[in-house]
Amino acid sequence: MITIEYLGESEEGKVCKQCGGKPVNVHTTRKKIFGRLWEVGKPQEVSLDDFPLFMETGLFKKK
Repeated sequence: MITIEYLGESEEGKVCKQCGGKPVNVHTTRKKIFGRLWEVGKPQEVSLDDFPLFMETGLFKKK
């Protein structure tokens, strides 16, 4: 298992950048992605098989 964290999205649907460890310009803080509900600041574990799928979205970072 690998732990990843959802970074959130701006109003334009772009991934939010980190500034001093906190996401800035966050509009979407909760989102259902691939059948799972993700929240900014609440990392979750994913399987090794699913890890590349989530990382390809660009909306996650590895913890």
